[in-house]
Amino acid sequence: MHNASTQFSGNPTDSNETSLPPGLSDTVAPFTALGVGAGTGVDIEWDNVIYSGPYDFSGEASLAASIAAAQTAFSDLSNYTIRVNSIADTAYATAVGNIPLALTLYMVPSGLNWTGTTNTDWNTGTNWSSGSVPISTDDITIPNVTNKPIVSSSTNAVANDIIVDASSSVTVTGGGSLTLAGNLTNNGTLTVSSDASDSASLLVSGTSTGNITYERYVGTNWHLVTSPIVGQDVDAFVAASSLVTSPTVATRRGLGNYNNAVPAWGYYDTTAPVSANFSSADGYTVKRTAAGTVDYTGTLKTDDLLAYGITEGVDGWNLVGNPYPSYMDVNAFLTSNLASFNPSFANVYVWNGTAYAPISGANYMAPGQGFFVKSATGGASINITEAMQSHQTATFYKNTADDIEMNLSITDQNNKFRTTKINFAEGKTIGLDPMFDVGMFTATDNSFTVYSHLLSDSQGIDFEIQALPNSDYESVIIPIGINAVAGKEITFKVEDINLPFGTEVFLEDRENNTFTRLDEDNSEHTITVDTSLSGIGRFYLRTSDTSALSVDDLNLENVSIYKLDDSTLRIAGLDSPGEKSIAMFDILGQRILQESFNTNGIKDINLPNVSSGVYIIHLQTETGNLSKKIILN
Repeated sequence: MHNASTQFSGNPTDSNETSLPPGLSDTVAPFTALGVGAGTGVDIEWDNVIYSGPYDFSGEASLAASIAAAQTAFSDLSNYTIRVNSIADTAYATAVGNIPLALTLYMVPSGLNWTGTTNTDWNTGTNWSSGSVPISTDDITIPNVTNKPIVSSSTNAVANDIIVDASSSVTVTGGGSLTLAGNLTNNGTLTVSSDASDSASLLVSGTSTGNITYERYVGTNWHLVTSPIVGQDVDAFVAASSLVTSPTVATRRGLGNYNNAVPAWGYYDTTAPVSANFSSADGYTVKRTAAGTVDYTGTLKTDDLLAYGITEGVDGWNLVGNPYPSYMDVNAFLTSNLASFNPSFANVYVWNGTAYAPISGANYMAPGQGFFVKSATGGASINITEAMQSHQTATFYKNTADDIEMNLSITDQNNKFRTTKINFAEGKTIGLDPMFDVGMFTATDNSFTVYSHLLSDSQGIDFEIQALPNSDYESVIIPIGINAVAGKEITFKVEDINLPFGTEVFLEDRENNTFTRLDEDNSEHTITVDTSLSGIGRFYLRTSDTSALSVDDLNLENVSIYKLDDSTLRIAGLDSPGEKSIAMFDILGQRILQESFNTNGIKDINLPNVSSGVYIIHLQTETGNLSKKIILN
C-alpha cells in the first residue's frame, strides 16, 4: 500500500491508510496506468485540499462528482486501484456522500513498479514497489529513476506487460533473458546485448511498441550475421559499426552477402549506398576492425516469417539467419522446412572461425546468427516461426547433444586441420538419413579436407557428418575420402570417441595394405602424399576387433557406383584382386556398354551418348557381382 506522505509535499500529522468505504468500488470504474510513473499516484481530492497533488478535483461538489470528473479526464486509464487515505482520525461513514472532508482519494497502478531503491539488479526484491521480484502474471512499469534495471547474465526475468517510461531504460546483458507473456510498450530505451561468451535474449508473446537495440558481439574474425530486429538502415549500420576496409578497394567495407547465381561474395561499397533497411532473415558476413558489437536498432518482430524464398542458383547455397532477438531451435527449423532443402545437405552451416561446419544434434541458433542452407532442386521457401524461439545460453550457436560418435581428423605439416564426424544413433540406416547425414559445404575451398561416403546407395556425395545404426559396431566399414595435393604430410587422428566399451577403431589403407589402430590414447597415423588425393577408395575407417581384420577381407559391401555427371560413371571402393568387368543395360535389357579393367580403389568409366532414362550397371569381380540402377538426364 502506498502512503500519501511518501508521494506528495506536506506531511499529515496523523495518517491512516484505510480500505475503500463500502459502495465505492461500485461507483468507481477501473483505470489504466498509462504514462503514470510509479509512486506518483493520481490525486482526486474532495473539498478540502490537504495536498497539492498532480491531479486536483477538489472543486467538484462531491466525491462522486470528483470520481466522475477523474473518469472523464483519464478515460484512457484502467487497471488502477482506488484507495482512500484517512488524513485525520475522523471516522468515516459508509455512504459515499458522507465521507469526511479529511479524506483524500488517489489512484496508483495495480501492477508492480520499479523503484531502484537498492541497486540496478532486476532480481533484487527491494528494488520493486511490492518488495518482490515480478512473476509472469505481473504488469510492471519502469519509471525514470536513478537506478535503472539491469537483467544480469544469471537472471531469467519474466513479466506480463511492461511499460518503460520516457527517459528510462531496461538492459538485458549477455546470458540474461526477458520473457513477456503480454505486451511491451517501450517509451524509453531497451537494450539486449551479447558478449564474447554469451548472448542475451528477449521473447514477447503479445505486441511490441517502440524500438529496441540488439548489440551483437563479434570477434576479430569474419562472422555470419542477420538483423534480429526490423527497421535497421544498412547505410547507418555500416557507418556506426567500425567495419574493416578492403585492402584492395578502398571504398569497400566488411559487410558482404552471398550470391549463389555467380556464385560469389559481394561487399558493401561506400560509392553505392543501399538506402534501405536490412530484410528479415537475410544473412551477411561482417568483420570489424576490432572485437566489439555491431548494433541493430528497430522494432521487435512478433509474428512468423513465412514463405521466405531460397534459390537453387548455381550451387544451391543461401545465406539466411535467425530474425528474432531470441534463440532459434535448429531441429524445429529443419523439421518444419525439410522438403525445402537438398536431402543430402539438410542442415544449417555456420562459420566456426576456420571452416563452414554443419550443426548436429539438439542445437539453438543465437539471436542475430547467420547460417547457410542448401535449397532443394528448383528453389523453395522456408518458414521461421515464433514457436521456434526460446531462451538459451551460448556464443552464437549452442549444442546440447550427447551423441555416440567419433571424429576423424587430418592435419597437415602447417597445422591445417579438418574433421569429419560419424554418429551412431537409434533408427538410423547405412543409407541416406536426411538431417542426420550432412553433406560437406561446397561453396568454399576444399582442396584439403576429409569426408565420408554412405555405406549404402552412395550417390558420390561427400559427407561431413554421417549417421549410422547404433548396433553392429564390430562390422562397420566406412569409406573415407581425402582431398590433398602431392607432397603434403597428413596425420590422421580419431578424437572424441564415445563408442561402447571394447570397440576398437582402425584406419585401413588399401594402397599400403595396412591397418592402424586410432582409438588408443595419443595414437595417430602419418603419411606423405606422393600424388594428389581426391575422393574415396584408398582409406576406410573400421570399428572392429583385431581378430576381425584382414587385408584378405574382400567383398563388395563397400563398393559404390554413382554418376560424377551424365558422361562419367565412378566405381569406388574396389578392393578385390584380378580383372573386373562392367556392363550397362537399358530397361529393355539391351547392352549399351561393356568394359574390362584391373584397377583397385577408384575407376571412372566414360558413358556413351544415350537417351535420358533408367539404366542398369552390372559389375563383375572375382569375389562377386553387384548391380546398380542409375538415371541419366
